[in-house]
Amino acid sequence: MQIGYVAFWTNEEFKSNLVSIGEGAFKGSETIGSVDLPSGTKKIGSYAFQGCTSLLIYFPSTIEEVGDYAFLDCTSLSSITIPNSVTNIGAWAFGRCTGLKTITIPDSVLNYEDTWFRDCASDLVVYLPCRFMSHVYWYYDSYGNYLVLSSFNCIITHSLVTDLPIAPTFTENGLTEGSHCTVCGEVLVAQQIIPSSEATSGAKYDSDGVWRYYSNNAVDYSFNGFAGIYGTQWLFQNGALNFNYTGFYYDGAQWWKVSGGRQDSSYTGLAYDANMGWWYVNNGMIDFNYYGLAYDQNLQDMMGNGWWYVYGGKLDFGYYGLGYHESIGWWKVTGGQLDASYTGLAYDSQMGWWNVINGTIVFNTYGMVYDAGLESSTGYG
Repeated sequence: MQIGYVAFWTNEEFKSNLVSIGEGAFKGSETIGSVDLPSGTKKIGSYAFQGCTSLLIYFPSTIEEVGDYAFLDCTSLSSITIPNSVTNIGAWAFGRCTGLKTITIPDSVLNYEDTWFRDCASDLVVYLPCRFMSHVYWYYDSYGNYLVLSSFNCIITHSLVTDLPIAPTFTENGLTEGSHCTVCGEVLVAQQIIPSSEATSGAKYDSDGVWRYYSNNAVDYSFNGFAGIYGTQWLFQNGALNFNYTGFYYDGAQWWKVSGGRQDSSYTGLAYDANMGWWYVNNGMIDFNYYGLAYDQNLQDMMGNGWWYVYGGKLDFGYYGLGYHESIGWWKVTGGQLDASYTGLAYDSQMGWWNVINGTIVFNTYGMVYDAGLESSTGYG
């Protein structure tokens, strides 16, 4: 439902299906008082409430647009909070609202007009998003004087994000909690350095040349896990850093690749553990959800073939069939490794029989294809 131009001049009860209020719908109605627009109302047209000198208005969270001169000369308005749904406020929207004391403009508003508050009272307090800071010199009075939204009547608002605190360790300083604005980048609460000397727990280099893990300023010989040293995670066992550890280590949540005691969080590829075998690692962690082909330079150097088939994260040396990788497509796999020498028909329990040339599926094959293996097993090649 839409209320049209100069629809009526007295108080009206709005229906719940109201979508917009048309241009000049209540213009000049001095008797209309409290108006609580229903949820679902999206637009207040130009001049809609101009000159409604007894008006009190409440905006629903569905309003998107306030038209030009919508509340011009609404002298009874005293405090307005524009909801975050509004994206556009027209020129002179609140001009000459001389009783207006406070108004909040949300960050959702995309435009600005220097006439929004033309000829309002000088003690008006405006809560203004920080991205409009360059427009604080906003409007002229009726005498042409350039009025300023100064620190006395313009309060800049920010979109805050919390900068989480960082606890100090024996080797690194920490930081207190802070905050900054995601829009303008202004630091609102600066993080303060917590000196590393204040740490009571963490990794510490002892006088005997051993890195040990401390809890409450005492060596924690029961500690097994990772601890940070200068931004890198290292593996501690029985309270001491183990530079000799290479393989996989479970920290209670993930299996990590460890090289010389260091958590190798940047590694992606196949990796080996003497007790667990070969596994596919993504950003340092075993990826148990990985199925398909994976490449490893170490296996290429050792066995002459770097592409191998992985099932549920584990290299499957017993796999015979077809395997896929997004960078090279579908290939014949024999004993877990990509078989680039194979030409003929190849079978996969999930995909069936396919024509393969030099190891890769040829999808544009049409017609008869001979396979010696099928001939020997079925009599028909």
